[in-house]
Amino acid sequence: MNSILIYPQLEFAKIQIPTPPYSILFIADYLLKRNVEVKIFDLRFDNLSQVFDAISNNEPEFIGILVMTGPQIQYALKICSSIKKEFNNIKIVWGGVHATILPTQTLQNKFIDFVVRGEGEKVYYELVSGKDISQIKNLSFKKGNKIIHNPNANILTSSEINELNIPWTLINHKRYIRNGNLI
Repeated sequence: MNSILIYPQLEFAKIQIPTPPYSILFIADYLLKRNVEVKIFDLRFDNLSQVFDAISNNEPEFIGILVMTGPQIQYALKICSSIKKEFNNIKIVWGGVHATILPTQTLQNKFIDFVVRGEGEKVYYELVSGKDISQIKNLSFKKGNKIIHNPNANILTSSEINELNIPWTLINHKRYIRNGNLI
């Protein structure tokens, strides 16, 4: 069982402050602790050909993409379109602010298969581990021509949050250092 997590670039931004993609790092940690192999691509530094190579070499069933509301959406949709053209059997999962606030609108796009609403650690793990999608709280998905929104779940407990670490080995942390400090 393996997965790829992607943080899209802000295509319009000439200057980007390269903060680490903490959200997907925490999801990755949750997955790793449950024996799910995961690769992270921060497309502010990496490129789509690297993602395609990883897909070809690892054959993940799911690719998770963190998307904020705003211009990042257009770039994320281009990524999804490119992935689906080359690897149509892969399921694309959107998470983040935009998908959480607008899950129906998000799923109306033909390239997006699932939406994780709210905190993604448990939901994404349950999805990639094969749990019945109708039983996964905070998950939205397409069933025929309908969009289904499963009930909301409780947020992570403080002890679950305290167990999360940042798996720095999955990214090149030096990309995020400015003037000797981690951003």
